[in-house]
Amino acid sequence: MIRRHCCVGLWFAFGIMTGCKSSTQEPGQCAVSAVAVTPNPGTVAVGATRTFAAAVTQQNCSGLTTAWITGHQNIATVSQAGVVTGVSAGTTTVSATAGGVTGTVNLTVTAAAPTCQVTSVTVTPAANPLVVGEIVVLNAAVVQQNCTGLITTWSSNNLPVATVNSSGVLAAVSPGTATITATAGGVSGTASVVVNPPVFGSNWTVSQVRVAGSPTAPPGYSNAAWAASPGDVFVASNGDLYRLTAGTWSKFPDNGFGVIAMWGSGVNDVFGVGQRILRWNGTAWSEMTSPTAQTMQAIWGSGATNIFAVGNAGTIIRFNGTAWSSVTSPTAANLRGISGSSASFALAVSESGQVIKWDGTSWTLQATPAGFLSAVWVASPTLAFAVGFAGSVYRFNGATWANEATLGSGNLTAVWGSSPTDVYVAGAAGYLAHYDGATWTQIPAKVGADFVALAGSGATGYGFGDGFVVSLAPASQTLLSYAPSLNSVWAVDANTAFAVGDGGTVWKYASGVWQLQTTGVLHKLTDVWAASATQVIATGIRVNTNSGVVMRYDGATWSEMTIPASSGLASLWGPSIDKLVAVNRFSPVLKFDATTWTLATAGAPGGVNTMWGTGPTDYFLVGSAGFTARFDGAATVTPLASAPITGALISLWGSSPTNYFAGTNNGALYRFNGTTWTLMTVPTQSAISGIWGTGPSEIFALTFNGEISRFDGTLWTKTKVSDPNLLFNALHGSATRLFAVGSMGAVMVTQ
Repeated sequence: MIRRHCCVGLWFAFGIMTGCKSSTQEPGQCAVSAVAVTPNPGTVAVGATRTFAAAVTQQNCSGLTTAWITGHQNIATVSQAGVVTGVSAGTTTVSATAGGVTGTVNLTVTAAAPTCQVTSVTVTPAANPLVVGEIVVLNAAVVQQNCTGLITTWSSNNLPVATVNSSGVLAAVSPGTATITATAGGVSGTASVVVNPPVFGSNWTVSQVRVAGSPTAPPGYSNAAWAASPGDVFVASNGDLYRLTAGTWSKFPDNGFGVIAMWGSGVNDVFGVGQRILRWNGTAWSEMTSPTAQTMQAIWGSGATNIFAVGNAGTIIRFNGTAWSSVTSPTAANLRGISGSSASFALAVSESGQVIKWDGTSWTLQATPAGFLSAVWVASPTLAFAVGFAGSVYRFNGATWANEATLGSGNLTAVWGSSPTDVYVAGAAGYLAHYDGATWTQIPAKVGADFVALAGSGATGYGFGDGFVVSLAPASQTLLSYAPSLNSVWAVDANTAFAVGDGGTVWKYASGVWQLQTTGVLHKLTDVWAASATQVIATGIRVNTNSGVVMRYDGATWSEMTIPASSGLASLWGPSIDKLVAVNRFSPVLKFDATTWTLATAGAPGGVNTMWGTGPTDYFLVGSAGFTARFDGAATVTPLASAPITGALISLWGSSPTNYFAGTNNGALYRFNGTTWTLMTVPTQSAISGIWGTGPSEIFALTFNGEISRFDGTLWTKTKVSDPNLLFNALHGSATRLFAVGSMGAVMVTQ
């Protein structure tokens, strides 16, 4: 027998207590030398549990059991499986014993975290009858304690009757009843919904009409473009990004907001600059880090590792293939255009008429032409063209600038060329001209809207502007996409309506189909009135001169009418064809007697935006800064007190001389009782661009963002939510159908 003497001791390390004892160990006898408890130290919250482990160091032991205990059971308890439960906040120990040896660790019990408790959920507004098509925003009032990040979910038990989205927006779909439930923290609240049959004006179809181009073509303000090759063009339009490839338009899913100019070193390396910088890598667009907070107005490069962008306050930045960095600029003027012929020669132009030159090392000021410069195109170090205000074209010969020509009467906004004998300039009101190396020749216009940019590859050029894209040829242009804004609409009946807009555009609605009509003019048509499908009058603003114009449709053709001299006309109304009145801001008031237009007054005393009337002696005029006035149908315009109106009045409708409604550009709607104006409560904050009604107890209001509200004689309720992609300018209707029109060919029709 071997007798082993072991000192008895305690070892404290990191809170671990192990023990050994003197013993007489026979060969093969079980012996435990240490017990280590983890975690060390331990923590647990009140009411929570945590499992501890005991590592036993032993020899020749089998079937060994471990006993657990805590130092203070009023602070924590432990099961014989080592599961510790926090009882109250404080400190104690957790011990495990095996084979007569004990290991111990310190334990801290923390106070329990506050428990999220939801006691109630109340859905408002409470049950109230809705009509099919009506939209209501519900609110869930949650009473809770100790809850953070609480999410409220919404549901409907009858989706065919009423739907509700994740934000609590309820849509009445069909007659019936439904229960809407809001749930938060496991607690629910409900609201009962009764949906009645639809009312007039609650069911709309939204679409776009185009003069040219597919539905995937850019419909709006195309302000930036770059051609990778003939037939392959990148375009930024109204915050979206598009591409034309082999005659087919496609829209990128990426957000192009803030892009003002584009350029690329190749089809898989395209840049967009403006309020931010975007880059296309052949697969997706991504945002790049800019070294400046200034807005960039133009971009050009000689290659993938030498790209310049210029912008406001004389800012110049450069891309070296890896990152953008700031470049010293010799001017503080807003730079509007840049072009070059090589890595060692480029020119940039500014709003102040300054021109700066890049020589491969630095930018320096040049002796410059006078006046506002908007764009520049460089053919070589000895030939460049710059364009600007009042049709100015300047030519650079390598040493000096000279006035090359004055083209048209409006401002020129863009210049591009494929060679010294193939140069285009473009500008306001659709002006486009071509230079063949000797002579500038105006190209017949296709649109009345402003050009914004020109771009091309090889001899293939493109023009871009307000609602259109064209391809260029020395003597002509072809519309590739055109969706002009519509400014006014008039319904003859439920199956016939006329909408007029920019570029002389007229659309006729005939039994469910919008048909483009030929007017032969490019004027901006601002308003339309119709007595029948064969008696239609439209007013407008003449291209280039901004003088007034009136067009007439006889059921077959549109023709221009003779009118007294006036500035552009904004609105017209009359109770009959022989009692028409047309007005503009400070222009004369014109009258039409079914045969001749005559001058009624020398001018309106305020800034008139629109008009309406209720009879041959009651014409109402409203306009800027709350201006309101009445025209008696003869020769007198009488201003009215405008208090409490604030903002510009841009829409008007009335059912009688003592019942007019007017909307403002700041979303306010006022009612006139024949003496005073009163501010009404309406369910919108957007500019009210159109008002029309069938009578005093059925009136509709349209907002720029496409919301529709209905007045029943007592209360305004919203019947259509906004459209996120379109803006609307005008509203009119018949007894059974409403029409609304707006920007980019936007049309809405009730079903």
